[in-house]
Amino acid sequence: MLRTFESYFSDASIVKELCRLRVKLAQKRNDTLFLHRISSQSPPHSDKKIPKLHPGLLELFPPRRRWHSSRPRKRGRQSSIDINLRTLVSLVEKRRQLRPQESWASQLEDRAKRIQERVLSTRSFVFHPPRITAMPKDPHKNVYRALTQYSDDDKIIESLTARYLKSFIDPLLASSCLAFRCGTKGSPPPTIHTALRTISDFRSSAAGKKLYVAECDIQGFFDSVAHATALKTVRSLAKKATKLDKTLRVSTRALQILKAYLDSYSYPRNVLGHALSKLQKRDPSASFKWPKKELASLYKPMTLPKGIGVPQGGALSCLIANAVLNTADASLDKLKRSAGLNFLYLRYCDDMILIARSKRTCCEAFSTYRSAIKGLKLPIHRPKEVAPYQTTAGKKQFWQGKSRLPYSWEKPVCKRGIPWIQFVGYQIRYDGLVRVRLSSLRKQFKKLVTCADQLLSILNPGRKSPHEITAFSPGIRKTRRQILHRFRLKLISIAVGRKQLHHPPDDIMPTCWASGFSGMKEYSIIGAHLKALDRRRDRQISRVKKRCLMMPKPIEKKDPEARKAYSYYGFPFSYWAQFLAHPPSTATLTEEDPGSH
Repeated sequence: MLRTFESYFSDASIVKELCRLRVKLAQKRNDTLFLHRISSQSPPHSDKKIPKLHPGLLELFPPRRRWHSSRPRKRGRQSSIDINLRTLVSLVEKRRQLRPQESWASQLEDRAKRIQERVLSTRSFVFHPPRITAMPKDPHKNVYRALTQYSDDDKIIESLTARYLKSFIDPLLASSCLAFRCGTKGSPPPTIHTALRTISDFRSSAAGKKLYVAECDIQGFFDSVAHATALKTVRSLAKKATKLDKTLRVSTRALQILKAYLDSYSYPRNVLGHALSKLQKRDPSASFKWPKKELASLYKPMTLPKGIGVPQGGALSCLIANAVLNTADASLDKLKRSAGLNFLYLRYCDDMILIARSKRTCCEAFSTYRSAIKGLKLPIHRPKEVAPYQTTAGKKQFWQGKSRLPYSWEKPVCKRGIPWIQFVGYQIRYDGLVRVRLSSLRKQFKKLVTCADQLLSILNPGRKSPHEITAFSPGIRKTRRQILHRFRLKLISIAVGRKQLHHPPDDIMPTCWASGFSGMKEYSIIGAHLKALDRRRDRQISRVKKRCLMMPKPIEKKDPEARKAYSYYGFPFSYWAQFLAHPPSTATLTEEDPGSH
């Protein structure tokens, strides 16, 4: 039996969400304090910004030093955020019962009641306008992406409302929808690893025969969804849920909050109006990428609606994405049933892929999908014919393309044969070989270099280039060994998590780069990519080590971190070791396409 809307906004649920916000803030502050703990010349996290971004959040909980009293003895495979959340929730429950008169406890209770009254009252509900942050999308062209940030109370209301509506809508979504789903009957929700497994199984069922693939990408999906379309699709699914089960009843208040969420934001008003004018004061040539011409052609002869664009990153936005695109999912399911066609269709948010055993089937399914997307008045990147893969220009065009008309997925012996496909971070070859997407490798390369550059700039604050050596900072707090030890552990944590020597090498820890691609453990992979990441990490550690050896020799003192350090940080902590559950492939980086470089 489904829970009522009021039960989602119980005191315990709201307090847990507030704890989650506090733990995330603690994690951010800890990350920014890494450099400050090494050198006093690095400014600490600015606590002046916290009251503006998170007003009153710090006053709702016990001081950070008290959290350790409720921390579990064994860490297990949980992430730091999960452990801190369990710790804080447990501490808050105990202290509120034992000492409810404490200042933070009374403030926490008042905050929870204020949120409850705002949600469950009969007054009309209004979200406060979100704060728009401009993030560089293409620095060379001064193009930015708009990110929205709501107040803490609005985030909690949005999250819990989305959780309630998802309990009705999620069971009605097609199995082809893989993003933002709920688990069923004790099983975890689908992930990108589910997509990899499904595609590989379909490939195996074809017994090595030629397959045809089509891909389609929606231009600025969240920024292009009309509010009327979002409301219509969510309400339609909610109504369908009540028809299937007469005992269910969707709360009217939840739908009112959804409408208020959409009313609080519009891309033309909030981004192209207020945010752009503010951005252009510091960057006159700045612009936000929005497919205005493509949208205008879809709405002809009508003008663009005022209510268009959904805030990115929120829980309700994810719910809206699945509800809107469920129309396309349903049209393809109907085609498969009515025409008896055999094809594989998968969608992860607005990314989709079609795989069929005949070109005719692939073309028919692709045409059905495009018609459904056009009916939703969403612009797509115009699909293009795939150029011959044997040429350098053809390879470049393939890897840079967004939408592709049906092409054959096979060994490139024929004119139109393409050996690779890519979907949600994975690239899969016709013979089942799997590797990480090139853009994901580049981002990780860049992150490792950035971490080293930031540390070196703190050790030598006056240097003008990465290779210049100036006087060392007089505010260095740590010894050479401590600096190198902390930096090495930071890069290891980013790569493979907080591993210990007793952990099996292929037991991937959560919330690290390797966990994002843990599905590769089941397949043959290109090990050269992972070994390149290990080399890049070792290179950054060597850069820091070389600079530390040039530091003035510190006064000899007892090093409290010496006993924590291992003498060897090699294979058990490498990118490469995490994916050895399956025999590796002999393929190398110098393969037949530029996508592997």
